[in-house]
Amino acid sequence: MSIELIAERSGVKRTAFYKHFPDRDALLLELLAELAEHLEAIPSRWESAAEAEPGELLRAAVATLVETFRTHGRLLRALADEATRNAEVERRYLELGARLSAGVAERIVRDVADGRTTLTDPEEVATALVWMNERFLLQRFGRPPLGDPQRATDALATVWLRTLYAS
Repeated sequence: MSIELIAERSGVKRTAFYKHFPDRDALLLELLAELAEHLEAIPSRWESAAEAEPGELLRAAVATLVETFRTHGRLLRALADEATRNAEVERRYLELGARLSAGVAERIVRDVADGRTTLTDPEEVATALVWMNERFLLQRFGRPPLGDPQRATDALATVWLRTLYAS
């Protein structure tokens, strides 16, 4: 993703690009920060809810996550690819994954304490689920042909619900 391509696709001249960002990396880090803020907000209702049956909130969070990847999947894929070449993008990408995993793990710990689940390693399960989402959704929505959002939502919701709340 070159500055020339970014400027061309956004309909601005290179000089206009440089008025807002000192370089390509600054743009990528800003885009990652904006998407990170959105991604971290998605599970917040499920993570903080005290309802005895959290399944509906979890499914809604999964649906919102799928919609986010449907809308921004190509950008998220570009950022994931850039994380393999750029140490600062990688650091922030991994930090985002760690924050998402920590929020999920906290919810799982509460669910264990409340008798909703019998999982024995909330941190590891949370990490596995978060990174499973990332890889699956990048495959479905990170490049054409795009996947079916309803099928993706159903698949992920099934995995999460059965993993966390299976009797």
